[in-house]
Amino acid sequence: MSMDRNIRKVTRTRKGQKRINYRSDQEVGDDDDDDDPIEIEGLGDIHDIEEPLKEPEVLRTLYYDYGMSKPEIADELDVSKTAVSMQMGKFEIGL
Repeated sequence: MSMDRNIRKVTRTRKGQKRINYRSDQEVGDDDDDDDPIEIEGLGDIHDIEEPLKEPEVLRTLYYDYGMSKPEIADELDVSKTAVSMQMGKFEIGL
């Protein structure tokens, strides 16, 4: 059994303005899509990138396009949440 869900993510720009993103292209259900590769434009599969945490486009794509939280990104890249937070701060992502 699967059903469509709408995802609403509220973020703030650096100037403090509210930004709301809606995504309804994901399904919730019994399908196991965890093995699908995550492709970063110009870089390829994130698991083929030697040091994905040092690539700002990887973090931007996972955070904004895929709507992943810092713990989810840390889990996906097999690094600590602290490392993800530090790099995101360095690249001014999600501020």
